[in-house]
Amino acid sequence: MRADLRALALAAALLFGAGAARAQQAAPADAVRAYDQGRALYARKDFEAARGAFEQAVALAPNDADYHYWLGRALGLQALHASIFSRLGLARKAKSEFERAIALDPRSWEARVALIDYDVRAPGIAGGSKDEALSQARELQRLYPYGGALEMARVLLATGRRDEAVAELRTLRAAYPDSARPGADLARIEAGKH
Repeated sequence: MRADLRALALAAALLFGAGAARAQQAAPADAVRAYDQGRALYARKDFEAARGAFEQAVALAPNDADYHYWLGRALGLQALHASIFSRLGLARKAKSEFERAIALDPRSWEARVALIDYDVRAPGIAGGSKDEALSQARELQRLYPYGGALEMARVLLATGRRDEAVAELRTLRAAYPDSARPGADLARIEAGKH
């Protein structure tokens, strides 16, 4: 009888192990399908359904920075269209997803810019922070000198530090004389269009 129980236990373990292996193999494909569905729904501006698809992708592949970034985007846009009672919670979740994306992929330009935008625009009660936006912009500048400097100038301007933004753009224009962007941004600022 003990031999029968051991054989049954071994068979169950093998069966369970095979099922777990199949589930692990299916999860990445299922996560990609959920992600693709989320992107399609997001493009159709169905942010609530997109959120559900991205949540499924994150549940299946929790260490994929891109899935967290897109979930944050869907949550953020859902928050913009939500009732006043739901808005704050959705917004905070969006910020959390951007932070998670950065934790998983510190070089993620998109996630850092999304977090910067959030921190610049959101009130303090929703977790917005001009200081955090500047910190993220500094990190982008360290990772990507040219693009990060443009982002730093944008954040400085958004936080009311016009003179520092102008100085940043002038330095960038001198460092990259073949690039038209710093000069064009300076012209817009000087014309009062920023």
